Amino acid sequence: MLSEALEDWITAKQVENPNGIAVHRHHKQLQCRMVAFAAVNGFEYVQQMDSAEPWQKFRESWSNENPLHNKKGMPTPKAKTVAQTTARRMLGQVRQFHRFCVGRSWLSQVWAGRDYIKVKVTIDPKDPFSDEDVAEILNHIKYITNGGKTDQLNAQQ
Repeated sequence: MLSEALEDWITAKQVENPNGIAVHRHHKQLQCRMVAFAAVNGFEYVQQMDSAEPWQKFRESWSNENPLHNKKGMPTPKAKTVAQTTARRMLGQVRQFHRFCVGRSWLSQVWAGRDYIKVKVTIDPKDPFSDEDVAEILNHIKYITNGGKTDQLNAQQ
């Protein structure tokens, strides 16, 4: 059964890291998503998902289950996909689960590998200060005092 395989995997993870509470919480979240997906799509055993297609569909099924971040009294927005960073974390956990299943001969290979499923994460570079801000900061450095002394030699460093 898929749910038993997931329980075995989570138990193995808890043995590896008994104090990783957040890690185990994320694994449980993934377990809930995977069991629900399998039930809807008629998969009862891990062996029934031994191809790339079901795992790609599972990846596509991920949606943000808490879009309001627990804020009450707001209208519920339309379901949207999970953030790229969340998808990358969850995909890493699916890959861990696949390696666990391959080790027990339940799957023939890691179907969530980079050859089959990819998550592209783009992080926009952010400059903390504009050129004008830097000039203004450097202009105000001369007003910084150190025991009543101003215009220290290392003030602009």
